[in-house]
Amino acid sequence: MLSALVHATWNLQLRKARDRTLFSFLYVWSAILLYTPVFLLNLPGTIIPWEGAVAALLTGVIYFFYFLLLARSYSGGDLSISYPVARGVAPLLTLVWAVLLLGERPSTTGTLGIALIVVAIYLFHSPKGRGFGGRIFSPDYVAALGTGLSISAYSIVDKIGVSFIPPHLYIYITFTVGGVLLTPFYLRRYGYQAIRVELGMEGKRAILVGTMCIYGYLLVLFAMGLTQVSYIIPLRSTSILFAVLLGFEVLGERKSSRKILATILMFAGVLFIAIS
Repeated sequence: MLSALVHATWNLQLRKARDRTLFSFLYVWSAILLYTPVFLLNLPGTIIPWEGAVAALLTGVIYFFYFLLLARSYSGGDLSISYPVARGVAPLLTLVWAVLLLGERPSTTGTLGIALIVVAIYLFHSPKGRGFGGRIFSPDYVAALGTGLSISAYSIVDKIGVSFIPPHLYIYITFTVGGVLLTPFYLRRYGYQAIRVELGMEGKRAILVGTMCIYGYLLVLFAMGLTQVSYIIPLRSTSILFAVLLGFEVLGERKSSRKILATILMFAGVLFIAIS
């Protein structure tokens, strides 16, 4: 539950940032630097198999797209829309990959969860103006869907990776690979001077978000060591509810019965998939 609140909170800070895309570069590297002492203290004596290294590298590549898409989803979209769409689509797509790649078949409960998420995605479009077609293909909405796709992809890869590398080391490697891949992109797009100016303006917020981002994930790993994963997944999904409430109460985003209903259905869908 604490991890869910932390995750929703750092996404709130990202949504409040002046330049969300450039800010992503700062908080990713803040997370890496803040976690370096933990990594170095636990590294001695650790052997990293090539299978784990490949998984970490692949997740790092996916992170490159994840961090960019996440920032883009907030550029024109509300936290109370983009966040639940991304976090709700992720378990849905993870289940799809399990069916297509692993030959698994969803239970009745899982199928109900899929249906609820699909309905919620439909309801999250703006009820006025552009209509569903315009909303579903708007850049921020597409980016939110892409974020969910990225989450589902690295979740599958991470499931393999942590079987070869301890999670508290694995997460550092993946973040570092992602940060290294992002660096040339940001230097080319913004330049060193723009990054330096942004650091002066948003440095404290970047450190805060970086801390919550990487250490918040450790809370999930710690919780998984205490109880069943099937309990952890639905509990962490409460971040969807936290994000919507933060969007309403902190950012002053528009409340509507449609959005509240979509949030409830999205959370219920994730819960059913987790139970299944």
